[in-house]
Amino acid sequence: MLIKIKQISKQLFIFTTLAFCFFLAASSLFAQEKSKDAPCRPIAPEDTASTPPEVRALPYCFPTTPVNCEEVLFYIDAIVYKVQKNKYESIIVIGRVGKSEKSAKYNRTRLNFVKAYLSHRSLKDVKIIIATGEKAEGNAQLEFYVDGKLFNVLPFARNNVASCAGLG
Repeated sequence: MLIKIKQISKQLFIFTTLAFCFFLAASSLFAQEKSKDAPCRPIAPEDTASTPPEVRALPYCFPTTPVNCEEVLFYIDAIVYKVQKNKYESIIVIGRVGKSEKSAKYNRTRLNFVKAYLSHRSLKDVKIIIATGEKAEGNAQLEFYVDGKLFNVLPFARNNVASCAGLG
């Protein structure tokens, strides 16, 4: 009897976890489908080598809500991949303090994290420029430019650094 309860409990845990993951994926897709300015693709776990080349060629959609640690790393890695694949020459990261943030220390922390993270990637001949910009209208944000063209904008929650280094 105890073994059956453990099996049912384990199955219920797996089902709940899968349902939660499905909910997160669906809500992320819904949020990203709202912005139809330019063709883009949402973050999806199904994004593999079997994904059609015309879909893989599209850039990832800009996130519409503040990003967390894992999303920051995902977007930065997508930038690194694009730079390495196309042999681009520069990455410019501009940090902007959010409208409701009182201190620029969070912006400096975010920029320092990105600089350190990029320096540990194989970007030998790529110039990395880190700068601060004027205050953003809404959330704090990091803007990523690749060879002078806007590649992505990552919004951050107020006073959050989302750095995966115990800082946020």
